[in-house]
Amino acid sequence: MDQNQDQEQEQQQCQMCNVNPRKYTCPRCSIHTCSVDCVKRHKQENKCSGERDKTSFVSRDKYNYSHMMSDYTYLEDISRRSDTLTRERYKAPAFMDNRSKLIMKKAREMGIQYNVLPAIMTRHKSNKTSYNNNTHQMYWTVECCFHRNNTVQKILEYSIPQAKTIRGMFENMLFVENPQGKVDYNTIRYQARDFKDAGMDQLVIGLKKEGAPKNTFVNLTSHLDRTIRDILRGEKVIEFPTLYIWLQGQLDGNVILEEKVFVEHHPRPNKRLSKDQQSENSTTTEKDKGDDDTTKNEATNSNEQPLTTQADERQEAATEEEMNNINKNEEVANTEEPLLSPSKIPLTSEGGKDMEEHQLKDDKNNQSEETPQE
Repeated sequence: MDQNQDQEQEQQQCQMCNVNPRKYTCPRCSIHTCSVDCVKRHKQENKCSGERDKTSFVSRDKYNYSHMMSDYTYLEDISRRSDTLTRERYKAPAFMDNRSKLIMKKAREMGIQYNVLPAIMTRHKSNKTSYNNNTHQMYWTVECCFHRNNTVQKILEYSIPQAKTIRGMFENMLFVENPQGKVDYNTIRYQARDFKDAGMDQLVIGLKKEGAPKNTFVNLTSHLDRTIRDILRGEKVIEFPTLYIWLQGQLDGNVILEEKVFVEHHPRPNKRLSKDQQSENSTTTEKDKGDDDTTKNEATNSNEQPLTTQADERQEAATEEEMNNINKNEEVANTEEPLLSPSKIPLTSEGGKDMEEHQLKDDKNNQSEETPQE
């Protein structure tokens, strides 16, 4: 009996000091403690975080309501974290720096489906692709992955102009005596010495196809003389292109090489014109308007001349008709019988005396008017 009581007392005591009765139980390691000092001591000695392991196994016999609620809150926490990560990922392009925005704009103008990763990603930090406004060219960062005997040697090549061919890039990297670039080409050629010894004709080059199934590449072996701009046009690029290189006869069986489909790109005209272009357009429009005005005036003048001549002709015709009518009337008057003079008009007996008296008065007046003249 005494032994049983002693065992019960020991079980009820603190497991760290073994003096005071226990009060607390660690949710992670289930150690019983009596005070804050004992809790801190047990965390330091056992390296315990004091947090319950939410993924620990619980048997069906011991599973209760508290375990169920703990599992429910754990699942809710996981779903909330995944949601916040996806939101941050989608919002990442909105917080791009000016360099990334310029590269994305110019790449998409060339017909390249260019995407940018968040700034915290290692691929984004290692990207040194730039655009030169003076030469109007993109200088790409290209990742070259050399496959040999199930090993992959990754090499980053910087400042490759868009007008450079794939053949020219690999010749400068592996075969030219005096390569141009800021990379240590001696180290690169030592790492890829098997490919350098094989020669350019023995290389199989593929472009990694983003968003496609694993081990899917675009075959560039027969298009080594095409420029990087032509190769990337119509393809999806994340930060910078990735090229995979194999030796002929050493391709893996699960590698899928698709033929390159070249796409013709027609750039959209820029809606925003510079001030010089706007002034040129305004001058040309003013010239066009002046030419139009002169042509309109000439047309109106040419149209007015025929109208005036027609009016004159009509007036002349009207005057001729009037003159003809007047002449006809005169001819008709001449052909008619002449009117009788007053002296020849037969007078009646009553009016004859009056007419004679009137004639005598007229003769007298005429004689009086003629005497001063003499």
